[in-house]
Amino acid sequence: MFETKSGKPWNSVEQREYFKEKKKETFSGLEQFMRDPEFKKLPIFDIYNNYKLFQKFDFKISPLIHPFQLFLNQYNQFNEYINNLEFILKSQMACDDIDEEHYNICMDEIFKRKYMMDSELDMKKKSNFNNIFIDENNKKEFIEGLQLSILQRCKEIYNSRAKTSENSTNSIII
Repeated sequence: MFETKSGKPWNSVEQREYFKEKKKETFSGLEQFMRDPEFKKLPIFDIYNNYKLFQKFDFKISPLIHPFQLFLNQYNQFNEYINNLEFILKSQMACDDIDEEHYNICMDEIFKRKYMMDSELDMKKKSNFNNIFIDENNKKEFIEGLQLSILQRCKEIYNSRAKTSENSTNSIII
């Protein structure tokens, strides 16, 4: 990935926390000036007032691609991967290589991840994304599961729901 001056992974929670910390440090003692429109014209404070601008200046070596173009490239690769994965899952379901429960778990995980990616481009979807989850524990579990691939996450969920050894994923081809 990209090296940053802050030492935090680019576009990560840690980088955003670092930004918030630096913003708090930068503006401490200047609260009485914050309402003044002229104050916001000072460029030295703008970097800690705008996260996207901070990210741009946090690169050690500036990439030759705009961050939005990078996201669009990842978005297109993700959609291609999802389309292939959906085809594989439907094929395996038709051949009885996986059971209906495992298929539904995978399709649900695909739907959530696809909706999350779409919500980055569509503000209407962004506001509805949080409504997908029944409670905060489900959302937290989903966010933690993003570290795994879709198939690994589905196997993990399926194994946690399995009640007997006959439902083991050892017989699943995925």
